[in-house]
Amino acid sequence: SQFFEGLPMLMYAEVFLDESKWRCYKDVRAALSWLQSELRRLAPIDGVLGFSQGANFAAMLAAQSFAGVGAPLSFACLFCPNAPGYAKQVPELFSRGPLQVPAFIVRGAREGYCEGMRSAMMGMTVDKKGEEIPSNHVAKLFADPKLWTHKEGHRPLPGNKAESEELCKACVAFILEKSQEAPVVKE
Repeated sequence: SQFFEGLPMLMYAEVFLDESKWRCYKDVRAALSWLQSELRRLAPIDGVLGFSQGANFAAMLAAQSFAGVGAPLSFACLFCPNAPGYAKQVPELFSRGPLQVPAFIVRGAREGYCEGMRSAMMGMTVDKKGEEIPSNHVAKLFADPKLWTHKEGHRPLPGNKAESEELCKACVAFILEKSQEAPVVKE
């Protein structure tokens, strides 16, 4: 609610849908600039972790790191990212080939393209571009992402305690391993 106090679903920037009905953001560059200023203020930062819209912005921050135009990151953990319409908004960040920043991507087996916007997207046809799970498109942005799928929908952790603990242990192990490595920036 930093930019849109009191309004839901607008943590970093207001959402709009592209022609495929994928998530894009109004003033995406301003939001990224603000996030980069926060990373500088809180430095040193090893990596980023986000859920849903936060995961979408974490992907863009990883792309900025790889492009050498943002805070250097050693990893990105993306919990339930949405289909990346935003990649076309900042093509200079995603046109260099797969991002080499290590990524841990968590998704629900039952999540769909309309998560968090079901009523706004009612009756719309989403272009899935051959993928049933939206995060598959995000995984393709990274060179070698580690993928974790739980049995539920659009939620960061499964409701089952044992499955949730297993996922948390895997995520923490990934963070501890990758935070020891140098940030990945394209030469």
